[in-house]
Amino acid sequence: MRSRPRLGDIGALFSEGVETDEEYHAREARRQGRVNAFRDTAALRARLALAAVLRLLKPRRLGQLPPTLDLIMREKLVRPSQLPDPRAGLSCAEGLTGLADDLTPETMMRAYANGLSPSACLGPVAWHSRDTRYVALPTDVARQIRAHPRPGQPEWSVSFDRDVEATLAASGRTGKNATLMPQRLLEAFGALFDCGLAHTFEVRDEHGRLIGGGFGVAIGRVFVIEGAFEKVAGAGRVGLVVLMGRLRDRNFALVERAPGAAWLGGDAFFAMSRNDYLENVRRHLADDVPNGWRTGEDDVHAPREPRRRATPKAA
Repeated sequence: MRSRPRLGDIGALFSEGVETDEEYHAREARRQGRVNAFRDTAALRARLALAAVLRLLKPRRLGQLPPTLDLIMREKLVRPSQLPDPRAGLSCAEGLTGLADDLTPETMMRAYANGLSPSACLGPVAWHSRDTRYVALPTDVARQIRAHPRPGQPEWSVSFDRDVEATLAASGRTGKNATLMPQRLLEAFGALFDCGLAHTFEVRDEHGRLIGGGFGVAIGRVFVIEGAFEKVAGAGRVGLVVLMGRLRDRNFALVERAPGAAWLGGDAFFAMSRNDYLENVRRHLADDVPNGWRTGEDDVHAPREPRRRATPKAA
């Protein structure tokens, strides 16, 4: 029992919405958990440096180095206050347009609304606007994937926004993507999740173990899958099928697959030019998305594949 009130207790008597001790400790525990999950260890920094060097040593990348360094140096000297023009992205370096010094949720969403996305493919976090984007319609992806057998299990389940830190860390560091996301970028995506603008999908086996998943950012009725991973073969496509059903039910018009999830979905995604993509984002940006996406929704069992009729044996 307390002998005298604390300053925070006095303020709570006159203010609505002041968090309780339990809420404060829960928030701090989550913050510390996120720091631990996203921390740039010495081993990770070495992997990031090695990955950047290996990418630059490829013959195709060496030819891209002069314009890339020229753009970075100009950005360092000028330090523009505005977001770069998405149509001015380099034809190389995955459409590099400028350095991303500000990764606040407000700036991130303005960037996505202008067809830009953050990446750290060559070291520092930068804005990119690729000249070719890979997109799909939610209904088409689910239909095409269901048409082919998958190695998944009916006991697997898919949830949304349940294990954000683990899913972000796995998608950005242990997935099949060609790049590694530094702590700063993962924290920026975590902040978008806190604002309800980013979402994760998680696939678990019959024992509740996380075996696959991914995350993306919602801009109007466009959803950008930024990263994905799978620890068991087939978990990624199981999660993708359920995600596409969720996006279809919420009237999303288009899904983009960023380089961090390039392996996901196979041929269900098709190429779209940068100009056409920017036009689609502009068209669907102001659209209302019905049925708000609730955090921590109930698990959805992985869809069963249709049972195939046995072929009679020849006599």
